[in-house]
Amino acid sequence: MLPPVVDIEFYNMYGKTANISEVKDDLKVLLKKLEEHYGVSPIIYTTNSCYERYIKNDFQNYKIWIRDIFYEPKLKDNRSWTFWQYTDKEKLEGYNGEEKFIDLNVFNGTKEDLEKLMLKNQKDSIKQNEKVSYEYLKILEIKDNSILLELSHQETKQARLILNNEIHFNNARTNEDMDIGKIKIGDSLYIEKAEIIGDTLFLEESDNKIGVIRNISGDELKEELLNQESITADIIDIKINEKNNEVILSCDVYDSYYCNSNYEKFKIDVKVELGKTTIFANDENILEKIKKLAENKETIFVTPEKNSYKNETIVAKNIEVMGC
Repeated sequence: MLPPVVDIEFYNMYGKTANISEVKDDLKVLLKKLEEHYGVSPIIYTTNSCYERYIKNDFQNYKIWIRDIFYEPKLKDNRSWTFWQYTDKEKLEGYNGEEKFIDLNVFNGTKEDLEKLMLKNQKDSIKQNEKVSYEYLKILEIKDNSILLELSHQETKQARLILNNEIHFNNARTNEDMDIGKIKIGDSLYIEKAEIIGDTLFLEESDNKIGVIRNISGDELKEELLNQESITADIIDIKINEKNNEVILSCDVYDSYYCNSNYEKFKIDVKVELGKTTIFANDENILEKIKKLAENKETIFVTPEKNSYKNETIVAKNIEVMGC
């Protein structure tokens, strides 16, 4: 399949009256959008008169598909053409369409040149090495319609995600919906599955909700960590209060998203209420489980009781042990 082709022709009375600079400006926007979306430069199809008026001495990065049914094309700015439509009155054996006649074209190059130009081959050649799976991609630039991302494990070092109404963002830590206006340069996007075509990142159709890891620190980061559905913590110490039937685990809480350059730990207490808190480990007595976790300085995932954080303490609803 060929790259997308933009048709520039006069339409009834409008062609001769359209402002040249406005047409050029609009065309440049259209070409850029198509290039960002497909990852390849579009081809410009045009007639001699439209080429003379709108294209000549401009759009040098785009291949030209010229229509001239009388003579072999010689473009006024001595530019070479890539395709030439030399007739619109041809009949072709095997054609069963509604039109009586069809257009025929010639390619200015070899068979190998044409194969390189085909969109299918461009895409397939990139697919081999340009897959993205479960990665944190740092944001380098944010525009109204796209986000430029830094790629760390691909040959392509940067790629642009084109935004549309189907893409939604949420805070990866708290799972709350996020507006694009709250996302900042330096934040990272958690991309589950995508592929890179040209310099454009294409998400899988099922992966239109993207987690945002905000690049924050200090109290702002601490508040966000403690509002997670599951808090990552390293056990430091243990205090057992048999009278109140509870255990207090002194822990370091930290960000489990390692893309965050501000690697900080925050000391808090995790209250385990014996008989209420559940633990996914083994079938031993819950108090014995807690003692073993503390003895081994285990990393745990704590599901806190809602709104339980107070005086540097959270109440654990559930504890899951890493690796169990």
